[in-house]
Amino acid sequence: MHLCARCPELGSKQARRAPGDCRAVSGARRASLPLLSIWLQRLDLPMASFPPFKHRKSFVSRKNEVAAIRIRFPYKLPVILERYSKEKILPALNKVKFLVPGDFTMGQFVAIIRNRMGLMSTQAFYFLVNGNHSLVNMSATMGDVYTTYKDEDGFLYMTYASQEMFG
Repeated sequence: MHLCARCPELGSKQARRAPGDCRAVSGARRASLPLLSIWLQRLDLPMASFPPFKHRKSFVSRKNEVAAIRIRFPYKLPVILERYSKEKILPALNKVKFLVPGDFTMGQFVAIIRNRMGLMSTQAFYFLVNGNHSLVNMSATMGDVYTTYKDEDGFLYMTYASQEMFG
């Protein structure tokens, strides 16, 4: 027996058939397959399509989360890194919260994010802080950037974007 990977109900009697006999799916089930794939795509949305982190959690819960992080990891800085809302070139990261050592330079953090995104060395991108208004020196330490630009809730909010957002 052969289990057809293209059938929506693996394991059912209709899914068990001879190899290559995938056309045995009924017309009603065949019509529902596109709807199923659209529904599954909606479940797999990148983080950039969701509202910003500040809008997803209340101020109090964000502040409590930072307090818990700082107690558990006293030498790490809580950073929220989100994709620029109008970004079309750079991929979305699968997570937005990072704990970064205070003695890391911005350049080291950029290298880590570049690796997570799988970017080539020729692809440029920028980190913006302070509500998408400030570029940060790559030789500055994360501790200095955190001290200067952290939000009232204790997170350092950063946005990444490609060069096309400037022009």
